[in-house]
Amino acid sequence: MYLTHERLDRYWVLDIEANGLAPSIIWTVVLKNCATGEVIDFSSGGWNWLYKEHDFKKWLEANPDAILVGHNIIS
Repeated sequence: MYLTHERLDRYWVLDIEANGLAPSIIWTVVLKNCATGEVIDFSSGGWNWLYKEHDFKKWLEANPDAILVGHNIIS
């Protein structure tokens, strides 16, 4: 792995699957910790994204030191 930061546990790979950059549908958000391999899946199940979106926002608020890594991420 190319990430050599001393706090690698702060790095999370982020994958979001949606129907565009300004989506009306988000199918899933998945995080994977670069140090531990822990996976957190905020999958919507198709119809319940609002509940899962709340969980994802709560996770972000609870982990302010998390560094998100991804492909085509717009910050």
